[in-house]
Amino acid sequence: MDNSQRATVAFLCGCLQDKNGTIHSSIYDYSQGTHVLCSYTNNGGNVSIFDYRRSCFLTGRYPSFYDYGVSQYVSLTRVNDNLYNVFDYHTSFYMSVTCRGNQISVFDYENGQYFSYQLT
Repeated sequence: MDNSQRATVAFLCGCLQDKNGTIHSSIYDYSQGTHVLCSYTNNGGNVSIFDYRRSCFLTGRYPSFYDYGVSQYVSLTRVNDNLYNVFDYHTSFYMSVTCRGNQISVFDYENGQYFSYQLT
């Protein structure tokens, strides 16, 4: 998964995890040193994210979301309160996404690396 798509999926997991109803407008990508502006709506479980950097939507209903930027699905499985397993149909690889408050850690099995993010 490329950096831009990974940041959007991390934003999705972080927003789904947030039980305080906070409206987040971006995610800081520490590996790229930049904020990724996003909008998030959840209407009765129908989720829509617009990624302004990629100019595309990520939409769907848990556990399946369609990424219009790569024209493929991503599938989420909640393992526990803080952990999601994500399968990316575009690359056919998994990621593990850990959410602790606004801090998000992603392990991408495609390249065997950790990536850190912060919801803002």
